[in-house]
Amino acid sequence: MKRLFTPLIFILCLSSILFVLFIINRGVILTKEEAIKIGEEKYLMFLWMVDGAYNSNRFNEDFVVNNKKLNDNNKIFTCKYINKTSCIGNSFESEFNKLFSSKITYEKVYSDRSIYSWIKNDNGKYVFNNLNTCHINRMGINHELKVSKIENNRVIYQVTFNNNENHELNNRTFILIYEDNEWKIERAFYYDLCNMKYFIY
Repeated sequence: MKRLFTPLIFILCLSSILFVLFIINRGVILTKEEAIKIGEEKYLMFLWMVDGAYNSNRFNEDFVVNNKKLNDNNKIFTCKYINKTSCIGNSFESEFNKLFSSKITYEKVYSDRSIYSWIKNDNGKYVFNNLNTCHINRMGINHELKVSKIENNRVIYQVTFNNNENHELNNRTFILIYEDNEWKIERAFYYDLCNMKYFIY
């Protein structure tokens, strides 16, 4: 007995294919509550990666985002000092790749992209130069993060904080993108104790 490829079977197959394509192209869209929770976690991890791992013992204070602090269990990346200004990053590469989009290299985060760099890859060891002599300015400890826009596979946030020197208000954009089944940083801003600004994207 021959099987006939009837119009009904064709329509069902076509509908299934279109449904799968719709699901794939739809991507990931978060609710506002989900976006805030993920944004807080990622932004706290970001502040730890660019400042906390180097300065937490020095200042004995943690960054606060929307009245939340980073859980100690999440501080996997650490920097062990070998002298007063240099430390070796432990678990750096794996934590960096989990946090930042593949378009962002560590040179974009830890250098001004032209002259100065405070990271060096020494045969697989990541050595950081933290200039303890700088006291010009520092990001304020308390940050506020709000959702500006939720898109397909992307969330745009507005981050507000004061600096510690003159309490000047800063408003910056922070963007997460869904990549490799994980929310990762696509854009961020940071400035260090020497008042060097890092526009990361």
